Amino acid sequence: MNVRKPRVAVVSACRDELNTNRDLRTHLAEGFAAVCGSENVLCVSEASAERSIPPHEPNLIVVFGTIMPDDVDLRTFRRLADRCGAHLCVWVHDDPYELDTGYRASAVADTIFTNDSGAVDFYRHPACFHLPLAASPTAHFRELGERFVCDLFFCGYGYANRIALFNDLRGDLQPYRTLVLGDAWPGDDALFSNRRISKELLVDFYALSRCTISIGRNYDIGNARYELASSTPGPRTFEAAMSGCAQLHFVTGFEICDYFEPDSEILLFDSPADFSAQIRTLVENPPRLASIRKAAQARALRDHTYANRAATILAKTLGVTVRP
Repeated sequence: MNVRKPRVAVVSACRDELNTNRDLRTHLAEGFAAVCGSENVLCVSEASAERSIPPHEPNLIVVFGTIMPDDVDLRTFRRLADRCGAHLCVWVHDDPYELDTGYRASAVADTIFTNDSGAVDFYRHPACFHLPLAASPTAHFRELGERFVCDLFFCGYGYANRIALFNDLRGDLQPYRTLVLGDAWPGDDALFSNRRISKELLVDFYALSRCTISIGRNYDIGNARYELASSTPGPRTFEAAMSGCAQLHFVTGFEICDYFEPDSEILLFDSPADFSAQIRTLVENPPRLASIRKAAQARALRDHTYANRAATILAKTLGVTVRP
């Protein structure tokens, strides 16, 4: 397909005050800028879309983010795309947890991307593709160092499956400096700290920790119809790798192997015994730790940036091939 030079508008699907992941919009826009040129990329909030997008004259509008809030109306973006003669792409980044509202994207989008591979078939749309999230070299890259503030670090919401995992690992964690931060962890347990940190500080903690646990969540806020289990790792798996942190990935499926090479770029475990052996290797064998950190970061820089994802979007929507 022959098209003019890609001009892209990246816009959130919902109001910024409801969008806790609006920083991802900026990361995606940076990715498009890397492959299209910053002059060809517009990054706007939902509130300014109707005012800002038409003067930009895009041939691709990427609606990015959650489509679950009740006041989300993707028909607004359909009208904007028709007005501009642009291809309308919706990239949903919180599947399968919001899959019940996927019909909103199917009704208006020319192309749909979903962050979760298992969700693709549930959209019933002729152009729906799987596209995992990624990491930003600008926001998430850290130089590799040899000073560590803890052996194991984890930050996230205390979902029931995560609490259960840490309880199972409690005895194996005793020899190591462990820091678990976030919300909704048991308040009377010294293993956990109900403390929020900024996303920038989160990445700093990754870089200053020997390793982190990569574990998803079992919590469906908009997945009651299908109760589909997640299969694709979330953005923090890619962000932690970009920061140079070694990861111990709790195995619920082997899709992780599509993104990182087991034993050389990421370590897998599915039992306390496996976990104990893996963390001991990282703490007691500094060359092994250094090798995994370096390899994981290199893989993230090569394959898992938002420039990589932008290139995929351009190929699937406009038929344009660019080098990330």
